[in-house]
Amino acid sequence: MSLVALALACSDYAFQKEGDVQARPALHDSEPALDSDPPEDSEEPGREQIYCTPFDDFEDWNQSGEGAWRVEEGLLTEGRYGEYEAIAWLHDLGAAERFGVRVDVAWTGNANDLSGVVWGYEAGSGLAVRWDDPQGYYERYDPVGRMDLSVCEGSSCTALVTDSSADLYHPADKTFATLEAVVDGDALHVFVDDVLVMQSQVPQLSGSGPGVVGLFSDDNDGGVWFDNFCVWTEG
Repeated sequence: MSLVALALACSDYAFQKEGDVQARPALHDSEPALDSDPPEDSEEPGREQIYCTPFDDFEDWNQSGEGAWRVEEGLLTEGRYGEYEAIAWLHDLGAAERFGVRVDVAWTGNANDLSGVVWGYEAGSGLAVRWDDPQGYYERYDPVGRMDLSVCEGSSCTALVTDSSADLYHPADKTFATLEAVVDGDALHVFVDDVLVMQSQVPQLSGSGPGVVGLFSDDNDGGVWFDNFCVWTEG
């Protein structure tokens, strides 16, 4: 199946996307801050947009776990009551030392647990960056919310790194936030609306992707919504 190469294909939101995007901080003192996304008619040097989808349909994707994935008005959504873990995944996008996986995410209702992006998915196992308890419904963290990097195998995920230091509250009112995981060798940087919320060095990241990429959902009773899923590589 062919991919859409070097093209950013993004749908109009059915809901309101939240806030103005802030400039990213520098990843290290010796590195300049990453540029914001370029206009659609320009190219960022060294960065290749290798896959984007507006979720006009979901027919090309595969699923694992017990998730109830579906498309409504051009948005991918998932949500059902009960404890479960589910991954939806699609094409193998090859290998790169530096890459990013990005999606716009929104929630409805309450009792929402974990949502995130997945890469390096193979034979039921992959790496996932997951945003936990974004509305603070379970009062697990102070400030609200937590990010983690996990290895997910089958229906079980094991956290390699966790960070609950940032205020990750996001209302369940169908406004979107942009979640992006950037991998550079063994370094991970996670951004929400271009603000750095987690960073770590993890040996398992080297050579991990992007490979087969996808999305993660676990026990989002109120419902989680995804749009504008994109993968880029550099190098």
